[in-house]
Amino acid sequence: MYWKKTGKPPEFTLVGVTMSKALPFLSVTISPDVYLIKGNSEQTVTHKIDNLSPFPIVLKIMATAPKRFSVSKNYFYLDKHEAVDIEIKLSLGKIRSHRIDVLMLPCINTLNSNWKDNPSLAFSTPYKPIVRHIRYKAPRPWSSVVEGITQHHFEVSKNIAKLCSDVGITQGSKNTISINEFAIIDEVFAQNLEKDPVKSKK
Repeated sequence: MYWKKTGKPPEFTLVGVTMSKALPFLSVTISPDVYLIKGNSEQTVTHKIDNLSPFPIVLKIMATAPKRFSVSKNYFYLDKHEAVDIEIKLSLGKIRSHRIDVLMLPCINTLNSNWKDNPSLAFSTPYKPIVRHIRYKAPRPWSSVVEGITQHHFEVSKNIAKLCSDVGITQGSKNTISINEFAIIDEVFAQNLEKDPVKSKK
């Protein structure tokens, strides 16, 4: 149900087209639809919106934090099977996650001929638009820690050094081991335990 009010939606009988029949066929792609925020400096991102619908659409772009975001186009018309680039600018400030809402409605000339020239009119009607999201995500608090671990090397014993050689990790003298190499060894141990489980000596 795509209507704000309950009950039967208004029917338009011109050439057999109704808004309720058109809405299920509204389809777009947004790329990228997720952006990882890089620091607290000003950032501008270009997003491509591609209208895959068999009819034109009108769109409205809204930000959860309008004081932090500016958009190159807030309302616009997009013909069927066409694409448009929009620029979204995130101003300098605290790093936190945000969401951009992309509201869409079919723009069929026989139903609403004035929407093409004035797309904002569509979003003051009883029609409930379809909404897609663009997410601006703050880095996870532990991301720098994980990056540090993946770059770190750990000292190993002679037995582990021999095991490295046995599994094909032979580059140089194995006095240290990376986290990725450890993952390989861990997988080898797991496979060997499945084939020949360790029996308790107790």
